[in-house]
Amino acid sequence: MRPYKNLVFGGGAMHGCMYPGVLIALCNGDRDAYAAWFKGVNCVAGTSVGSIFAYMLTVWDPWTVCEKIKTCGFRDIAATLFDHNVAEATMQRSINSGRALEAMLKRGVLESLGDEGATLLDLYKRTGKKLVITVTDRQSGRVGFWNYTNRPELPI
Repeated sequence: MRPYKNLVFGGGAMHGCMYPGVLIALCNGDRDAYAAWFKGVNCVAGTSVGSIFAYMLTVWDPWTVCEKIKTCGFRDIAATLFDHNVAEATMQRSINSGRALEAMLKRGVLESLGDEGATLLDLYKRTGKKLVITVTDRQSGRVGFWNYTNRPELPI
């Protein structure tokens, strides 16, 4: 795999689910090759769902991320939404409140950092990776970037 210092993941709901698979494909399914390649990455950033995957890929390899995502209850969401049938998706409980995803992320923070209330600074100290989260101020429309240097106390 080509060396990269920074990884950036975009938003777009279901698009986020492709990131782990792309990384697995880029290293030809070789976990050791991925681990060696990822050591060279200094910064992982994302917007919206991309920030969720940026965090997960900071603490887990893409194979583990794929397994974790399967526990979040997004059953057949893509097929139902691409058919533009939101009512059916809601009735099937394909679209959920996000509680399962939130619970999985909290378990992940506890599992990987030992503290459910771990901060961006804690993550950096543990992994050596700078997690950058893109944010937009709803009132001003300004874009900001949060990371351990400007929001060290921000819980993950």
